[in-house]
Amino acid sequence: MSDARRALSEIDLAAGGVLLRDAGEGAPALIAVVQRSRHDDLTLPKGHPERDESLADAALREVREETGCDAEIVRMLEPCSYLSAGVPKLVVFFEMRLLAEGGALDPHEVEALHWLTPQQAVDALSYPTDRALLASVFGVRPAAD
Repeated sequence: MSDARRALSEIDLAAGGVLLRDAGEGAPALIAVVQRSRHDDLTLPKGHPERDESLADAALREVREETGCDAEIVRMLEPCSYLSAGVPKLVVFFEMRLLAEGGALDPHEVEALHWLTPQQAVDALSYPTDRALLASVFGVRPAAD
C-alpha cells in the first residue's frame, strides 16, 4: 500500500455544526458552544458518522445529541483538519439554523451548552481550528491580550 493510500485510510472523519440562534433585530446571531467535562474544553458540536450515515445527517445528529436542539442545515462550511493523537482528522462543518431547543444534553458528552456571540465564541473556544473557522465565517478575530 502506498504512503498516500495508507494516510487516506487512517483519516479520522467527523461532522459538526455551527448552530445559530437568532438574537433579535440588529443583534448578532448566537452560536452554540458545548462544554465537555471529559476533555475540559469548549468546542463546537461534532462527532463521528455512524455506519452508512451521511456527513450532513451525522452533523445534525451530533448537534441534537450535544445541544438538545433540532436544526436545519443552511450550508456546508470549509472543512477543518488537524492531528488528533497523531492521526489526521478532518471535520466537515455545516452552518445550521435553530428550529427548536430544550432537549436533553448527552450527559456523557456535554456538561453545559453556551450561546455566545461570534466574538465571544472566538475568544472562548479551546481549539485553534474552531476559532479559525468562526473567524473566517463571521469576520471576527480573537480579542487582543
